[in-house]
Amino acid sequence: MKAVTILLPDSVELSQDQIQRLVLINLDIVNHQAASLPGPADLQALLQRPVPPEEAADIRHLIGLYYAERAADLVDEQWDKNGWTAETMHNWVREHLRTAHGRHAA
Repeated sequence: MKAVTILLPDSVELSQDQIQRLVLINLDIVNHQAASLPGPADLQALLQRPVPPEEAADIRHLIGLYYAERAADLVDEQWDKNGWTAETMHNWVREHLRTAHGRHAA
């Protein structure tokens, strides 16, 4: 028997059975593939597979976490690139960018 370690964010709420199913599905896919890396056809085949509603909700949640992490990485990259500080953030909060009522923006 092999031990598998999976690191998930604390916000992912999966039961032990759900995690085990996801690992077994992944192992089944890996075992049926040749020694090549997965390509678009493999992803398409995975997406064609019927997914129970509870798994679909888990997958949507994981995809949401993935895109949230990517967005945070992009913001961090811009933060470092532009040399922004906490003071920069406070200045943005204090800015008044709305136009006066009844006037059109220039």
